Amino acid sequence: MPDSFQPHPALQSLLGDLPPAPRNGTTVAAIYFPGFHATPLHDAWFHYGWSEWELVQRAQPRFPGHRQPLQPLWGCFDEADPAWSAREIDLAVAHGIDAWIVDWYWYSGNEILNEALEQGFLRASNRDKLKFGLMWANHTWANVFPAPQSGPGAQMLPIRHSFADLDRVIDHCSERFFNQPNYWRIDGKPWFSFFLLASLLDNLGGAAGVGKALAQMQQRAQANGFAGLYMGVFTTSAQEARLARSLGFDHVTTYNFVAS
Repeated sequence: MPDSFQPHPALQSLLGDLPPAPRNGTTVAAIYFPGFHATPLHDAWFHYGWSEWELVQRAQPRFPGHRQPLQPLWGCFDEADPAWSAREIDLAVAHGIDAWIVDWYWYSGNEILNEALEQGFLRASNRDKLKFGLMWANHTWANVFPAPQSGPGAQMLPIRHSFADLDRVIDHCSERFFNQPNYWRIDGKPWFSFFLLASLLDNLGGAAGVGKALAQMQQRAQANGFAGLYMGVFTTSAQEARLARSLGFDHVTTYNFVAS
């Protein structure tokens, strides 16, 4: 961790004089959701120039003491601007982050929300300071802008997996991302993850199909000149995590915790 690192005051009040734990070669990766820039998808769905900053600005308090709306210290900046991305990189590195886990969206060949990565981060003057890896957010895209008070949001883009499409994904990522000098690698392999195991199980014929798909993706990456893939998946329970490991995923984690 950089010598200049200082915890946020709120965190400092909890830590007291407890020194930071030694890194010991650990890589710290933070999830990056790229919803805060204008994109043709949002232009078509909402209005020209829309981004999730509008949700931030329009938030209303729902109970006494609920502090809303909260305004970002940097203002509603454009994360697809490489100059702003450079500021994010410097801030992340100064606080001990080594890599972005970028939420990446692909729907049968259609990429969405990719501008923050391709126009911002990968064109930032200091991009070499921070690694990045793709987490394929392979869920059906629902309208939660804002989220309804009850029930699921209306479906906008369904997720569909096929063995042929998985080959297209690996070819695309091999050409555009895996060969980037600051792409995150573990054991010499590009790190690549899925968000939702359930989508793979539903679309590819259950556990046997997912195991076949993972082997196929490894072979495709090798055919593209890589040592294979270091593959992960975000899971929702210990049982699902054990299933994922048995199918061939190298690691499992979770995206967030939701109280039921």
